[in-house]
Amino acid sequence: MNITLVASEQQALSREITDNSEAYDIYLRAIEYSSNITDEKRHRIAGEWFLKAIALDNSFAAAYAGLSTVQSDMYWMYFERNEENLAKSKTNAQRALTLAPNLSEAHVAMGNYYYHGNLEYEPAMQEYSEAIRLQPNNAEALASVGYVLRRQGKMREALKTPRRAFELDPRNSDFARGVGETHLLLREYDQADQLLDRAILLEPDGAISYSLKAQLSLLRRGDTKQARAVIRSALERKIGVGDPFFSYTLARCDELEGNLVMALKQLTGIGKVDDQLMFKPEDLNVAWIYGLMKNQSLAHKNYDSARQMLKKEIKKHPEDSRLDCSLGIAYAGLGQKADAIREGKRGVELLPISKEAWRGSFRLLDLAQIYAMVGEPDLALDLLDELLASPTDAISVALLKIDPTWAPLRGHPRFQELLKKYSSGELE
Repeated sequence: MNITLVASEQQALSREITDNSEAYDIYLRAIEYSSNITDEKRHRIAGEWFLKAIALDNSFAAAYAGLSTVQSDMYWMYFERNEENLAKSKTNAQRALTLAPNLSEAHVAMGNYYYHGNLEYEPAMQEYSEAIRLQPNNAEALASVGYVLRRQGKMREALKTPRRAFELDPRNSDFARGVGETHLLLREYDQADQLLDRAILLEPDGAISYSLKAQLSLLRRGDTKQARAVIRSALERKIGVGDPFFSYTLARCDELEGNLVMALKQLTGIGKVDDQLMFKPEDLNVAWIYGLMKNQSLAHKNYDSARQMLKKEIKKHPEDSRLDCSLGIAYAGLGQKADAIREGKRGVELLPISKEAWRGSFRLLDLAQIYAMVGEPDLALDLLDELLASPTDAISVALLKIDPTWAPLRGHPRFQELLKKYSSGELE
């Protein structure tokens, strides 16, 4: 079989495999458990197993690379967002490269450190390119190139290499979902739907694909019934039970339908909604629903509670743009216009679209919401216009039509113009 491998691939393969069969068996299990970047529990187990493999063979370069990637993934997904964890990721990637400079996986690990750690796109791409040079069919490296392009806002270009990765590894649900997510950002909802269905088929217990499919239903047609059905189909099979994003999505469906009592019930007790794109404490979500109910006393109480909690979080994580934008929304709910706009702008400045296209679009949406809440409709409409012209899954024409967030803008002539301007949906 070696005749099918180029020389660099033969060398990389020989350096990857340990002589310790027990260490290698543990390594393979760790790789399987680390395949879904959104699953914190499985990532923690994978990290423990990589450490066990290293304990059995402290020269096992691929195990160091796997451990490094788990650590940078944990940082990236806000599961363990601290500098100590990130430093460990760098150290383990460097150790892998020292042990095996031509190991493709070691270069992927170092690329992940640069990309996931500090959005250092250029050195990350250099590492991924080197990984592909050493092993042209390294699906992880190919997918990662596309993921970096996606964060740079090059969405159409970002489809190419993840598609190739999925062709090489058609049983990988992460790759199927990754391509589907990019189609979702481009508002190519039919293609996204097909890929998310494939991801669910490949990993039927992966909650994230159900969440994305429900989100797609809302973005494409504002179809709350379909979105709710997707979440409930998972819950009926004991998938995602207790997942705050499932409860949040069901609450969103109730909110969009005007069933505020049920929305409040769904949100009560779920805790914070916390991922790459948002950090919303329960009090902030509950306050918003009370505001829609015209219960100003309870809305004010919960907005103020959210304000206090978010200010404490910002002291601990001053670089986290999600926190400032959520604090801005809390200030807007309290009627503190200047504070609200200041915090919303700070969130956008911390993570502008020019630095990170995907997450940055959600910061713009937060600022647009703040402007709508504090009586600045033209400023809100400026941002909505920018978002609708950009690749994002933060907003769509269908959602604009039904989301009560934008009720203060609906009487404005520019609002109707936006709906007409972007009614075709897909981006060029």
